[in-house]
Amino acid sequence: KAEWKFDYEHEKIEFASSLDAFEVDATSLEVPLGFTLTKTPVMTVRLGDKVKEKRVAVDLGSNGGFSLNMESYRSLEEESPHMNYSVEYGVSGGGLFDKSLLDTTYTSSVAGVSFGGVQLDSATISFEEQEMSTVGSGFFEDYDVVISWKKKRMWLIPKATNAIRLYMDHGVTFAYTDDQLVVRKLQMGSAAARYLKIGDHVISFDGQSYESLSQQEYCAFVQSDGPQGDSVFIVVDRAGEQLGFVLTKVE
Repeated sequence: KAEWKFDYEHEKIEFASSLDAFEVDATSLEVPLGFTLTKTPVMTVRLGDKVKEKRVAVDLGSNGGFSLNMESYRSLEEESPHMNYSVEYGVSGGGLFDKSLLDTTYTSSVAGVSFGGVQLDSATISFEEQEMSTVGSGFFEDYDVVISWKKKRMWLIPKATNAIRLYMDHGVTFAYTDDQLVVRKLQMGSAAARYLKIGDHVISFDGQSYESLSQQEYCAFVQSDGPQGDSVFIVVDRAGEQLGFVLTKVE
């Protein structure tokens, strides 16, 4: 059973027979792991003092951040009835016979998030009804990640060049289907929710053409920093008609 290191900066995975090959030391953040029957690593995530969610999957193949179950959100809401959150609605995944499912996602900044030796003052977490909660590369990419399958441990090695990441949200998220960029989710109350519809085909966004794109181009799109201004112009195709809208940043 080899030890694995995920190096996001250089986009590579390293394997070694011993942890000595990697820079795991006292400054590394240690996280105990369990494993599912399919060998997916899972961990326990705590939200504040009273809420915890077990068996949260470490999903290093996903570009998302924290995505937890709605049951955790309801528990948090009982503790803090006036907590702030935003709401998105749209397509969350594929159902029977690959039919898309509509779902609602609640997103909130949660204080006191922790797992293993990782202690966060706060973290932005999405909550939705789902079979398995996940933490993806949107969080882990700020670290070198070392996993020991034999020791059932993960270590996060903070990068010296870490910078605070700003998420500029214009109220819309996208999906890739049939070589097209399409509207996947919309945030309630945003300009995007007023103008756009789920399934709109994106022709251009922020001055870039997306009428047709490859999987590699879509990956580059989702990994980019996104629009930097307070507003962005989008053109979509809806039932053969091209429509242009200005989307303002959600506060």
